[in-house]
Amino acid sequence: MAKLRAGSVTNEATDTLADAIDLEFKSLWNSHRDIELPDTAEAVRDRRMMFVAIARGLLAYLHDHRSDIGTTEEEAGGEGTEHAHELNFEWD
Repeated sequence: MAKLRAGSVTNEATDTLADAIDLEFKSLWNSHRDIELPDTAEAVRDRRMMFVAIARGLLAYLHDHRSDIGTTEEEAGGEGTEHAHELNFEWD
């Protein structure tokens, strides 16, 4: 099973939830603002800290409530063929 990764403020790892949030934020900023997104070291660090916090909170919430997220699939074949799946994942 693959891990879902929140990311960290000091780690520049790629393919993390914080990175995906940052990319979406930049895209939204550029399409809705008439000024450049601040790119000073302090602005980038503060933005990264906020996105890591959002990512960590989201993954922690999903992990804590994984039993609340169920899926059911009905297969062809009639009665008694339903089964449920539990969401399960690891994150760091």
